[in-house]
Amino acid sequence: MPVLSIVACGMLEDELVHILSKDSELKQLIVVENRGNLEFLRKLKSKNCTLRTVFLDKIPMLLEDADWLNSRTFVKFLSLVPFFKKIHKKRELIERKKVTIVVNLLRLDLHSDLEQLKAKVYENIREMAYFSDNILIFYGVCGHTLGKLKEDFADLGCSLSVLKDKEEEMIEDCISLALGGNEAYARCMLDFRGIGRVI
Repeated sequence: MPVLSIVACGMLEDELVHILSKDSELKQLIVVENRGNLEFLRKLKSKNCTLRTVFLDKIPMLLEDADWLNSRTFVKFLSLVPFFKKIHKKRELIERKKVTIVVNLLRLDLHSDLEQLKAKVYENIREMAYFSDNILIFYGVCGHTLGKLKEDFADLGCSLSVLKDKEEEMIEDCISLALGGNEAYARCMLDFRGIGRVI
């Protein structure tokens, strides 16, 4: 069962809730437990998302238990009986397509110190790589702090994905994402640069 992990900015909480609530390929949603994500959990539950909250260090054990149950339960036994063999094969194909998603929503106040933000994002990437097939970084470049993620984690052992705009450029920040990409962000900045002087 593939595992997609997401290291996410608290500013993009609503966007993440929207995406997760629409995901039909989702087998299991695990949210890393921390003090700052109560509102995120409430929003997910209001969209009828079924989830589990677990501390980060317990996730590998939880995933191993799920694999063990899938491989050694009564369903496995039934696959040996000819009548159920065909049903089991179809179920296996469907299960292989489904994904377990692990979301680690980081505190919004990390933006007050960009070095701390980088350290925390990097630390979480390293911890989550152990049990992930792919890690999606739900952040922008954030003042060029996270601009070299791919290079810094070239030997990570799992795929690393970043948010990009339609020109395939890494998103500048959460405002750029909300506006539709870096080009739209640059246009907006140009259009409104004189407003502060007039007021």
